[in-house]
Amino acid sequence: MAALALGSLPAFAQTAATPATPAQEEADDDLHSRNIGPDGEIIVTVEGLTQLDVLAGTNVVEGIDLQRNLDGQLGEVLADLPGVSATSFSPGASRPVIRGFSGERVKVLVDGLAALDVSNTSDDHAVSIDPLTAESIEVLRGPAVILYGSQAIGGAVNVIDKRIPRRRVTEDFHFDALAEADTARNLWGGGASLDLPLGPNVVLHTSGSYRNSDDVEVPGFTVADGLRAEILAEAAEEEEEGEFEEAEELREAAEQRGFVPNSGSETWSTNGGLTIF
Repeated sequence: MAALALGSLPAFAQTAATPATPAQEEADDDLHSRNIGPDGEIIVTVEGLTQLDVLAGTNVVEGIDLQRNLDGQLGEVLADLPGVSATSFSPGASRPVIRGFSGERVKVLVDGLAALDVSNTSDDHAVSIDPLTAESIEVLRGPAVILYGSQAIGGAVNVIDKRIPRRRVTEDFHFDALAEADTARNLWGGGASLDLPLGPNVVLHTSGSYRNSDDVEVPGFTVADGLRAEILAEAAEEEEEGEFEEAEELREAAEQRGFVPNSGSETWSTNGGLTIF
């Protein structure tokens, strides 16, 4: 896939583009570039919050950087950014944490609209947005982010995807694909998108992704030595009280080794969009 560019709150004020380096020209994808409008005009991206007398910070992950950091969950994709970490219930459920704020205090958006999921209520729920079909991801910080919701005092994450074609397709079709795999959890998956012209002024977009992974493999015992000792002591107490079934369950948890139970996942997504120019 080719590099992409941010396109929120565009202004059509430039008349000439900055000359691109050879590396940039090789990485640019004209169809999905948000620096170029549907009619070829240069789009200058502006920050909509700069007119407010408040502090606001923004990071954008896009293009090659986004492809190199793609993971199954949004939190893991952004975990290396300054001030950003991720919940770690399992590899299949990870949500961004901005400056220590999580849950309702971090708004997760897709194309500026709230994501319809329950990942903000509990760490064991995954974000419904699949990074494999994203063009770019914006991380917004500062008190001005409450414009996106009164509870978003920690920040907001806005995922810009490819569902709505922004320009006409001059080729017979435009196809992007990405695959991934790892051995630590027998992960395999991939995503693809297709932009198809249905006429001179109509473009159809469809995309989707699939990911499957087993439980995460770990060396030795699953829990640390100190925690194992506590669990075994609790098991001994349960056994003394005649609760043999509970004691056996605790011992099984303490002796678990080789993999993390219930950490496997299977996810899929489909998207579609139609644009009439």
